[in-house]
Amino acid sequence: MKGSKREEWFFKLPVEVHFGLGVAGRISESIEESKRIVLVTDQGVAGQAFMRGIESQLLPVAIFKDVHPNPTVDDVDILAGILRDQQAEILVAVGGGSVMDCAKAACCLARTDEPGMRVFHTGRKKFSTPGVPLIVVPTTSGTGSEVTPIVVDRGAHV
Repeated sequence: MKGSKREEWFFKLPVEVHFGLGVAGRISESIEESKRIVLVTDQGVAGQAFMRGIESQLLPVAIFKDVHPNPTVDDVDILAGILRDQQAEILVAVGGGSVMDCAKAACCLARTDEPGMRVFHTGRKKFSTPGVPLIVVPTTSGTGSEVTPIVVDRGAHV
């Protein structure tokens, strides 16, 4: 159109998205057989029937089901401790934004020498090593947590 201004934009995220019916039933295809896996979710999702199918693909697997809505740094610290104790090579997070945010932060923390998230939360320290690889299975729509590097805990960004 004459006189109109064309706006251009570029958007890039370093994630791979698999979308479609039955995709969650093929998580194990993305994981090497010998990997040590931790599965994280919340109490509401843990009781759902589809979780049995996800868990059965990942056995043996350590499971953490205690992520709170709007997770705290304590939630992150506990999950990072589990990742360290299990010597996790991959984390699978199934849930909404809170589960995904807790998982992202714990994956980063687990590969550091820091005992807790607070030093990073306050901005005094930055992450300098790659975190534990993460696969997320969103159970809600709208948060976008599965494709962003942002982590929210009780209203504060990490």
